Amino acid sequence: MEGFLNLAWLAPVPPFLAFLAIVLFTNRNKTVSALVAIGGAVISFLLSWPIAFAAFGAEHFGAHPVEGQLFSIPTGNSAIHVGYLVDAPSALMLFMVSFLLVMIFVYASGYMTFPHHLSVADYPLAASQGKDPRYSRFMAYISLFATGMMGLVVSNSLITFFIFWEVMGLCSYLLIGFWYEKASARAASIKAFMTTRVGDVIMLIGMMMLYIYSEPSSLMFSEMLNVHNLEHLAELSMPTNWAVIGGLP
Repeated sequence: MEGFLNLAWLAPVPPFLAFLAIVLFTNRNKTVSALVAIGGAVISFLLSWPIAFAAFGAEHFGAHPVEGQLFSIPTGNSAIHVGYLVDAPSALMLFMVSFLLVMIFVYASGYMTFPHHLSVADYPLAASQGKDPRYSRFMAYISLFATGMMGLVVSNSLITFFIFWEVMGLCSYLLIGFWYEKASARAASIKAFMTTRVGDVIMLIGMMMLYIYSEPSSLMFSEMLNVHNLEHLAELSMPTNWAVIGGLP
């Protein structure tokens, strides 16, 4: 059963493919775009079932996470290893996230009706269909958001974690300001963007501190969270300790 854990990296793929399909092919057909987005979320949910059961059935409740490497990016004397890391908590989170995403996608497909703040004369076709004129764009945005969320859950390092975090931040900005004709939506999107950027800077500082003070210097979760490194970090001075903690998700 533990072999199913090696499928975890596939979970973000269906929503990402749905995002590409909507942007490139189905954006003119609102119904098909919704079906593609929901289909991507459902496939990820189905993938999460065997992953969750494999993690829960593992010896000692998955005390030893399963980690895999997809590819490496050389960076001078070292390399960035892009892959996945799955244990029981992350498998449970993947299952819950994918389930909630399916529910959200189904709800959104019916919620995105023609908005009252738009003029029917400006969008006669969308008004006759009873759907938002940018309906397909919305489904693409939430598909990309789902990609970021599930990618974050199975990340094996702070670098990939941060990348998927940024994907979620971008999509949050786009979704909050989706009805940009409304001043309140524009203001809320800018507020969310600025707030998350402050958090991003603090996280980056913490990541740099972690890399500098860890033994060995690494942003891989499996190396950062080993007993030796945790004991080493615990011995740091208090100001440095708090700065380092700021880099942990």
